[in-house]
Amino acid sequence: MKLSTIIVTRNRAGMLKDCLNSLVRQTKKPDEVIVVDNNSNDNTKQVAVNFSKKLSIRYISEPRVGIPIARNTGIKNAKYGIIAFTDDDCIADTNWVKEIKRLNKTYPNNFIFQGKSLNHYEKNIFAETTKLIEEFCYIKSKDNYIKNLDSRNVSLNKNSLKKLEHYFDISFSRFNCGEDTDLGFRLQLNGCKILYTPKMIVTHFYIKNFASFIKQQFNRGRENCFINLKWKSCPSFISNCLEYPIILSGS
Repeated sequence: MKLSTIIVTRNRAGMLKDCLNSLVRQTKKPDEVIVVDNNSNDNTKQVAVNFSKKLSIRYISEPRVGIPIARNTGIKNAKYGIIAFTDDDCIADTNWVKEIKRLNKTYPNNFIFQGKSLNHYEKNIFAETTKLIEEFCYIKSKDNYIKNLDSRNVSLNKNSLKKLEHYFDISFSRFNCGEDTDLGFRLQLNGCKILYTPKMIVTHFYIKNFASFIKQQFNRGRENCFINLKWKSCPSFISNCLEYPIILSGS
């Protein structure tokens, strides 16, 4: 069972380097690492190329700006049947790949595995608040199934994606978020289950200042409103609470 790890990045070469170093330190190396450069103007390409002796890495340039577009490019170029997404501002636990492979061997192909994200800035009020909001939104059932998909730390089988008309919805590019939630809904309608797996861990560099926090929550408010409108015919996917503090102004 082989694994393609996909990382979308834009103008964060320093963070990308740290993320790739965490993949080098894995107890089981990923079989393939795809870095999708979403029109960066820094030294992202050179950072990725420098890891060619340490990882089986492929650098792909995607000039069309938009996270959903870049993620789709990564999926289309993935060689292997198991796909794992993480972000350039994440550090993978040393057993991250090992745990993903274990889960995919243990469960059927229609399972999606949603990992746990730790906060790098533990004593920062904005980072901690962002993390708490996310945990509130990803309420787990008693058997650890969840409704939402978070592409910061997720693994799925490529065969499950082939059942869909399209992968990530590129109309979410305007919000810079939400495309993963939407994909999760469509996969569930096709019979997939999202299982929360706390041993599949990444550490995330959450935003840590007031301006970034407000901007992020504003965008998530708009995205949440858009999702509710898109999925109004499926009540089980509609949010019945103000999940984000700025959702009213955001919408």
